[in-house]
Amino acid sequence: MDNTELHSSVQHMIGDLKLRMEYFEGALQKNTNQSPDITTLAAEYASFKEFTLAALRALQSQIELTVRSVDQLEMRGRRKILLIHGVPEEQKEDTAAVVEKVVTGKLKMQLSRADISRCHRMGRSSSNRPRPILFKLKDVAVRDKVWFAKTNLKDTGITLSEFLTKARHEVFMKARQRFGVTKCWTREGNVYD
Repeated sequence: MDNTELHSSVQHMIGDLKLRMEYFEGALQKNTNQSPDITTLAAEYASFKEFTLAALRALQSQIELTVRSVDQLEMRGRRKILLIHGVPEEQKEDTAAVVEKVVTGKLKMQLSRADISRCHRMGRSSSNRPRPILFKLKDVAVRDKVWFAKTNLKDTGITLSEFLTKARHEVFMKARQRFGVTKCWTREGNVYD
């Protein structure tokens, strides 16, 4: 169901709800001195309950669609971003220079500061392990070259990862727990096993 269909469906339900409410209000005003029998009340309640549950299911579908769309948009905005893990921190370091050094030295490819549009450490400092470095490249093609050269990092203690959304990161962590670290990977924000 796409956005247009959901919007139309919700508008139809709102119109239907207004008609039913007007009907019930009109019936109540006519029968203020008569008490309706239990069968009529039960039938009206069942009808209203079914309609309300259908409306809630439609709204839930719309929310799920919206959440998926937002996640896709957020991943699209992150497609040029990578994370480098395991690089020791230094006081007042130039993170762009650190990224450039790791990429040229460990990945054996050329990368200049002009290729990097943004670069910084993530999170709060802790004494036991270095924070990852987030870096955004200006060009997707350069990002892909860096990403596919990550096999050169094997046995260096440094790893490269995609900057996943929270939901995708949680799926990736669960997949790693279930299938093993070496049997799961990501590509363009999608999780594979």
